Amino acid sequence: MLPPLFPAYLLIARLPSLYLQAMLRLYERALMVIHTGKTVANVDDPKACRTKLAAKTDAQNILNEWDMGWHRVTVYGDWRRQAMQLARLYGITVNEEDRPG
Repeated sequence: MLPPLFPAYLLIARLPSLYLQAMLRLYERALMVIHTGKTVANVDDPKACRTKLAAKTDAQNILNEWDMGWHRVTVYGDWRRQAMQLARLYGITVNEEDRPG
């Protein structure tokens, strides 16, 4: 149990490293953005999100294809294919941020 006035911004989750992960975001049921990477470390920096991961990925393509803000849902495992299939079933456009457009 946390103390009653415990500042929420001090809470940091430690996530496991060396796993393949998929990061995705869905926008108004019209667009899904997705990229994958392999976690290498937790990032302990008070700026922006409290829980941050460093990942090995094709960063140049992500910079070139980045779309729609910062927040993504991170799931462990290679779920890219399944997420893209689900999006297609619902008629949602997919932007693979780590693949050349």
